[in-house]
Amino acid sequence: MKAVKYIWTATLGTLTLLGCMAFFLRGFLPGLAALGTWLLFIWAHALRAGYLSQETKSGLLDVDETAAWLAKLKAPYTVKQLRAPVLVGARPGPRGELVPVAIPPEIFFKNHVSILGASGTGKSKLAAQILTQLSHHGSAVVAVDPKDDEYLPGILKAQANKDGLPFVYINLRVPTPQINPFAGCTEEQRELLLQAALNLDPSGDPAVDFYRGEDRDACAALTRTGANNIVSMLQAGAELGAVTSRQNFYREFQQLARVKALHTDGGPDLAAAIQAGGVVYVVGDTDDLNVRAAMRMLLARIVQIIKGREREGARQVSLFLDEFKYSLSNVALRALGTIRDRRCNLLLAYQSYGDLHDSGTLNPVAVLGAARENTTLKFVYKLEDAKTAEEFSKIAGDKRVEVEATNKLLDEGREAGTLREANRAAVTVDMLTTNMPKPLAGEASVCWVFGLGPAFPLATMHLPAGPAPQVAAAPAIDQPAALPTAQQLI
Repeated sequence: MKAVKYIWTATLGTLTLLGCMAFFLRGFLPGLAALGTWLLFIWAHALRAGYLSQETKSGLLDVDETAAWLAKLKAPYTVKQLRAPVLVGARPGPRGELVPVAIPPEIFFKNHVSILGASGTGKSKLAAQILTQLSHHGSAVVAVDPKDDEYLPGILKAQANKDGLPFVYINLRVPTPQINPFAGCTEEQRELLLQAALNLDPSGDPAVDFYRGEDRDACAALTRTGANNIVSMLQAGAELGAVTSRQNFYREFQQLARVKALHTDGGPDLAAAIQAGGVVYVVGDTDDLNVRAAMRMLLARIVQIIKGREREGARQVSLFLDEFKYSLSNVALRALGTIRDRRCNLLLAYQSYGDLHDSGTLNPVAVLGAARENTTLKFVYKLEDAKTAEEFSKIAGDKRVEVEATNKLLDEGREAGTLREANRAAVTVDMLTTNMPKPLAGEASVCWVFGLGPAFPLATMHLPAGPAPQVAAAPAIDQPAALPTAQQLI
C-alpha cells in the first residue's frame, strides 16, 4: 500500500509542475485546464486518504449490519416455478436482486438432507417445496410427522391429486382402524417390528439387558403363534405363559394394542403405494407414548419394505422424518445408515445437534451421527443452540476482506490509512442465531445452505395448502374385553 501512496504523490507533483509550466509558457486557458486536472486529482487523493470523510473502508460486519441484511430476505417474492430441477427458493444476486435456486433431482436422490432450525422458523416450508417436486419427478414420498403439521399434509395431497398419484394418510392419533403394520410380514419381520415398537434392543447396561433379553424371548414366542394383526396377537399372548410371565413386556404390549388405529386386518398396501410413486403420510405424536411406539413400528415397517425390494426396477423413495428423534428405533436407525443403497434418500428435520442428545433409549451418538455425518446437504434455519451455530460457522470457513487501519491525526494533518488483508468468518454465529429472521404470515423463511459450494442464504416462500386430508377407515377388529392384565397375572 505504501507503493500506491508514493505513486499518487509523484503523480500530483508532476501534474503541479506541468500546470505551472503550461500557465506561464502557453497562456491562460491551457494553464486553467491543467489547474482543473490538478484539482481533480487532489480531490480524489484526499477522498482516498480519508481527508474528506471520517468513514473508514472495512470488510468487517457488525451485528446490526447483518441483521438488516438478513431481514431483507424474508420479504415476500414470486418466482417462476421451475420443473426440470427442484426449485428450493431464491438467493441474493450480485446486485441485490433475488435469483432462483434450482437443484437437479439427482442431487437429492444421491444425498441425504438435514433441515435444522428452531420451531416455527420455516422448515416445513422448505420440506413442502422439495417433497412436492421430488414427487413430481417420479420419486415416491413417505413422511413421518410426530407433530401433525398444519399445512404439509394438505400440500402433499394436493400435489398427488394433481399428478394422479395415490395418497395414503394415516393418523395414529385418531381412534379409527386404519392400518395393519403386520400385513405381508414374515415371522422374523413381525418380531423386529415389535422390538422396534417396544425398544427391546440391547442398551449397553448389563442390568437392563438381562431382563430385556427375556423380553425379546417373549416377543419371539408371541410372533411364533402366527398371529398377524395386533388384536389376534393380544389374544394369543394372553394364553401363552412365555408372554404373560414377562410382566413388563406384556404390559408394554397391551399399551401398544390400545392404539385403535392398528385394530384392523386390512388397510392400505404401503408397498404398492410406494412402488406406484405415491405419497404416504403418517401422523404420530411427541407426547403419547403408545402412539409413539406405533409410529416407531410403522416406520420400521416402511424401512423393511424399502430394503426388501429388488434393486432392479425399484422406484426412488424420498423419506422425510420430521422431528426425527421421536420416530426412530434402533432397528430403523441401523437401517438408515445403508438405505441409500436401496434407492432411498432421507430428509431429516430437527432443531439442533444439541436437541438430538435427548433421544430416549437410543444411543445419542448414533442419532447424532445419522444427522451430522450421513447428511451432506444441510439447510440451517434460525438456531437457539450456540454450539451448533459455532460448528456451522467454522464449517463455512473464512472470507478474505480488506480492512483499513485507523487513521492517525498528526500535527501536520490527517495521515492516510493503510489497507490490509484480513479474514473474517463467512457466516458468523449471529447470522445463524440472533439475526436470523423468523417469518411471519406471508413472509419467506430464511436459511443458510451448506453442501453446495460456499454457504449462501436462501429464502423460501410457502406453497398454497389444500384441504387437510381425512383418515380412511379400514374394517375393524373388535378387541376382547376380558383379556387379563399383567397385574392380574401376578
